[in-house]
Amino acid sequence: MTLQEETMEHEKDRRCELLKTLESFADFAQEEMCGECLPCMLGTEQTIELFKRLTRGEGQERDLELLEVLSIWVKETARCKKGRKAAEVLADSLLKREEYEEHALEKRCPARACSNLVHYRIIPEKCTMCGLCKEVCPQGAIFGEEYIPYLADNEPYYIKASKCDNCGLCLPVCEANAIELI
Repeated sequence: MTLQEETMEHEKDRRCELLKTLESFADFAQEEMCGECLPCMLGTEQTIELFKRLTRGEGQERDLELLEVLSIWVKETARCKKGRKAAEVLADSLLKREEYEEHALEKRCPARACSNLVHYRIIPEKCTMCGLCKEVCPQGAIFGEEYIPYLADNEPYYIKASKCDNCGLCLPVCEANAIELI
């Protein structure tokens, strides 16, 4: 297994609760929803949009309250078992309130799985300027030059956030632990 495959496998293991529930609702909307009752159609659509906002870092505390109301409303008004079951999945997920609050209020993902809420940074004091991180970066988001002993103006590497896709491939190759998540 390559380093990239190992990293991708690790990413699957640390999926956050919001992404799991979002995926569940997206699957429900595409494959299981019959489309015959309004509560399911509107509730599912609005729930998916709220989850997308939360995982993009655009959520607010009001969104959490709205998700709770939606879970109750759909559960009580859906005509079919599938719709009520989807509302139960949402209600069960909302029991992990701390994770939702971290997404909405602190704009961070504790599982480090929501790419818009995770950013990488190279700690200049720790960087040994070996260049391994730059070599594995598929986006070319890491800039700098390898350390040259006889030069006095060696600059440590840095990550350009606008180019970084938060793949995390740089983390395992940095032996100096100079890359941190913020």
